[in-house]
Amino acid sequence: MSTPYHSKSTVTAQGIHCGKLRVALAYGWAREIVETYACTRVPRAPDWLLGAASLSGVVTPVIDLELLLDDTQAEISTASRRRLLVGGVTDEAANNSLAIEFDGLPVQIAGEIEPISTDMALPKNLRELLVGSVRSANLDAFFLLDPRRLYEMVGARLA
Repeated sequence: MSTPYHSKSTVTAQGIHCGKLRVALAYGWAREIVETYACTRVPRAPDWLLGAASLSGVVTPVIDLELLLDDTQAEISTASRRRLLVGGVTDEAANNSLAIEFDGLPVQIAGEIEPISTDMALPKNLRELLVGSVRSANLDAFFLLDPRRLYEMVGARLA
């Protein structure tokens, strides 16, 4: 699958902390931050699918990105995770909202997309979602994810 980004592209993105991961999703995908929500578990769902939440009248799957990317690790406590980054690919007809649970406050990022080193140690399945990395104003690196690849991964894991 091709990505709309090219070398030396710039992006404005929402950066979030998902446990040990710092990830960013472009504003074209990221629609809102939700601080108050009720999440209902889905019977027999994998641990990374935390459940479903009704957000702005739309039933939206809520995922733990760390568990999705490395399902071999022990379950991660999400007690401190209080917010959701909700997004969706808007050029598709079907409802495709997805919520990612995250820690702390989001970070606004605007900058150049940097390549990811092929020898960098990454969580088990992260590399297939990456577009590159971007830096916040205080120079923290965030992995920029391709939301279409994320949807494909979620769909494949649920199939």
